[in-house]
Amino acid sequence: MKTLLMGCIATLLTISAYPQLSVGQFVVPHEKVTQDKFTPLEKWKIVFIESTSNFMGNVYYLCNSKLDTVDVSDVQINSSSNPKLIYTESELAKFLKQNGPSAAKKILSGKPWIGMSEAQIVAAWGEPDSKHSIKTKYQNREQWDYTNDYNRLLYFANGKLVAIAD
Repeated sequence: MKTLLMGCIATLLTISAYPQLSVGQFVVPHEKVTQDKFTPLEKWKIVFIESTSNFMGNVYYLCNSKLDTVDVSDVQINSSSNPKLIYTESELAKFLKQNGPSAAKKILSGKPWIGMSEAQIVAAWGEPDSKHSIKTKYQNREQWDYTNDYNRLLYFANGKLVAIAD
């Protein structure tokens, strides 16, 4: 792996998930990439892409306007259960339109709140480790297990988050 460029973050992403990314493009990373050290919805520029030979993905070097530095070179994100980690500007515009700026910030920060939709939770945390459903005459209830990554259980009623348990 190349030495971390000054003022940049680097992370390993799957090739198939981000084939449209190129040098010079602006993107917005999820909290899992920046490790909660930078402002949500902050734009980063791709300054270098290093191909890996092990078919696990590419290393993307991103810089922000303040030339902040964080070493996340050990972050290997190649699980299909992870949330979307990089948003292009057009994807971000669509995401903001669907969720609004306030909710989008919380989602990209990985911070759940009561009332979130199932789709918003998947955007924030990815797919759960497991799901358990109970359907009654009046309500559809689900328990989502995130014990591997977040050590939490999430409870939904009719598609909305109603409880978070440690």
